[in-house]
Amino acid sequence: LLPGLDYSREVAACEEHELGHTFLVDGPTGRLDGFAVLRTVPFRSRDTSGRGYIHVLAIRPGADERAVLVELLRQVWCRGASLGLTQIITGINGRYRDATALLLESGFRSVRAAIRMASVDSLPDAFTVSTGVNLSRWAG
Repeated sequence: LLPGLDYSREVAACEEHELGHTFLVDGPTGRLDGFAVLRTVPFRSRDTSGRGYIHVLAIRPGADERAVLVELLRQVWCRGASLGLTQIITGINGRYRDATALLLESGFRSVRAAIRMASVDSLPDAFTVSTGVNLSRWAG
């Protein structure tokens, strides 16, 4: 979906170990426009919080980001509710500027912020605003 983005091993591991569910949205031409992986199994055996975690949600540049995000979130919320989850948690990278607004408009709220410091020399691509959306607990 995005240049250099390959979560195939992570998605396969999540499915193989039955840790969650993968959701897909195809565009009008049948091309994959976005996908999300929802972890539905708690990280700790004693966790009874009812939280699910969007491990990754990615939308192809050029796709209708709003429509794809709304559809992916609908699928995630429906599956989460059917499993008794009461919260859906996701991370967000400031590099994908439009994603923050889309999530807030979709009913998410910020409960914690983390800042990672990096120099332009060590991570030059991290300072480039990107199109598309890549929300991930796995991405650097």
